[in-house]
Amino acid sequence: MKNLGDIFAGITTLEQVTATDSLTNINTDAFAGCTGLKSVSLPAVTKIGANSFADCTALQTVDLPLAATISDHAFQNCTALQFLELPAVTKITSTAFAGCTGLTDLTLGKGAAVIDDRAFTDCKALTNLDLGSTVSIGREAFAGCTALAAISLPDRVTRLGVGAFRNCTGATGIEIGSGLTEVPAFAFADCTGVKDIAFDEGVATIGPNAFQNAVSVVFLTLPNSVTTVGSRAFAGLLNVEKITLGSGLTKVESYAFDNAVNCYQLTLDSAVNALTNADMVACHLAYYGGQKPMIPGAGMAYSVEGYNSFRRIGENTAGLAVVVGDHATALSMHFLAAQTDKVKSVTLGKQVQRIGYEIKKGYTADYTKAFAAEFIGNGTWSG
Repeated sequence: MKNLGDIFAGITTLEQVTATDSLTNINTDAFAGCTGLKSVSLPAVTKIGANSFADCTALQTVDLPLAATISDHAFQNCTALQFLELPAVTKITSTAFAGCTGLTDLTLGKGAAVIDDRAFTDCKALTNLDLGSTVSIGREAFAGCTALAAISLPDRVTRLGVGAFRNCTGATGIEIGSGLTEVPAFAFADCTGVKDIAFDEGVATIGPNAFQNAVSVVFLTLPNSVTTVGSRAFAGLLNVEKITLGSGLTKVESYAFDNAVNCYQLTLDSAVNALTNADMVACHLAYYGGQKPMIPGAGMAYSVEGYNSFRRIGENTAGLAVVVGDHATALSMHFLAAQTDKVKSVTLGKQVQRIGYEIKKGYTADYTKAFAAEFIGNGTWSG
């Protein structure tokens, strides 16, 4: 027999399932609701159908050495399952292990595994995660895995879904490999225990709210490969002390670093300009007597789409030090318009040639205003 149907579904007295090498496929609902089932050994099975072992709440041991595909809800709510090793898996579909609240260890093999949406959502005891050679992780795949100790994405991971690791509050570190070019919206939002975020060169876009409320991060460094930081991507990093932005950055969207109230050093190293976006629209209106805010023109590094990108930065510190790296050629402080009284010092890189260069929207001529001490508050220059 190669296929097994649902003839055992709902048999609550069944405790053990052991199959022969001839059985290769477990069909939909095969053992669903077998609440007394404790052990499953399927040595030759390559496909587990939808709902096959759903709600088998006593299931503790699963042996699936050749299983390549595990379908929707296959082991959903198997709350007693603790250890899971899937050496041959290539496809884990939606909610396959969602709600397995007792699962502590998950090890995937060397197959190019695709993990679909919510596959392991709310596995609240999951502590150790080895993604093996996983290439794709879906939407909210590991969201709510609050005991996860660390999140490490191998270089082979090229796709990450929205909210993939959202609310993994127990993780203390995040490592992102070189294969991922975009960190999507809310990917690591509300990971309140994360202290370190390590990016490999390769990430170009960090989406909206991607790391929002990572309140335990102290030092944040973006690699030179990052070109875009989305709205609120790093909002709520209340305890970050130093922020370093790489030389490739070209767009910082609204509220991207909002509420970094304890940051005392901001390092900018854009290859073209250092943060010349029309930030702090309200402050522009006040500063320029009700005129329209300044709009960057050709050659400006940061997009006009962003405003309030650094709202409240350094608010709780004795003073904010701004360091402009050697790749930057020009500097405008408008992105800190509301925090000018907090800027204590500005260190300029060797390549800075223009200070305060701006272009008014609708004007054909350049409008240049000298960078004045009163514009940055009662601070001092250094460098």
